[in-house]
Amino acid sequence: VFHRNWVRFQAQPSAKEKFMIARQIIKSSIDNKATFTLNLSYIVRITTMENMKVLEQQFIAKQELQSAEIARLFDPVVREVKTLIAENHWNKFVASIRRLQHKSFDV
Repeated sequence: VFHRNWVRFQAQPSAKEKFMIARQIIKSSIDNKATFTLNLSYIVRITTMENMKVLEQQFIAKQELQSAEIARLFDPVVREVKTLIAENHWNKFVASIRRLQHKSFDV
């Protein structure tokens, strides 16, 4: 869910569109009460939530949203997810592919 929304987020040309998708990402993947909560460190989760609150306050105050600031909102989340995948899942995935490859030659 996060990846699908993050790809949509990145593809948006305007800051307002990015902001709207960012709200969805927070609700679905970052917030502790989210349905598909990511396994993030406390510091990354809290920092992302705080940065989003600042953006929401700017939006409510009708201040212009900075596209570059919004674009970087999920950078720490993405780095952490990539690290978690590499450390916890990648080697198992590669090993399972190798087992499948060996089985296909044993026909």
